[in-house]
Amino acid sequence: LDELTIVGNVTNFRIRDPLGIRQRSAADTAWALLVRYDYRRFGWRGLSTFVGVDYLGERPGDATSGFTAASTAGNVIVNQPSFYLQARTIANVGIGYETDRWTAALRINNVLDEDYIEASLGRNLLFVGKPRNFGATFTY
Repeated sequence: LDELTIVGNVTNFRIRDPLGIRQRSAADTAWALLVRYDYRRFGWRGLSTFVGVDYLGERPGDATSGFTAASTAGNVIVNQPSFYLQARTIANVGIGYETDRWTAALRINNVLDEDYIEASLGRNLLFVGKPRNFGATFTY
């Protein structure tokens, strides 16, 4: 099917410091998938639609280092992240039209209006993910 385009990626990567502690904002698992369909088969040359899904697994919300005050010479206790950002899945959809001279597209990002924390620099500095939003482009 020349009309169908599928693009995706998968990451399953465990990044840890030398003490085995997960790094801030680094998810062990992430994946994304984009499916685009071009309607030229139906005589609508230039018209296309797409659906994209983006997943990011649970990840530590803060950076840690060192050992707890309860550590002893015989029992070293490594500091752990104090909280984790929840896994999230974001879906986007769109429609576009293209000619030899111009292109136009409309899209809805976060179409399911997922509530999520996008990033964190620590317990007191969180970045809220964008709610459902709309976008348009026109190129000549």
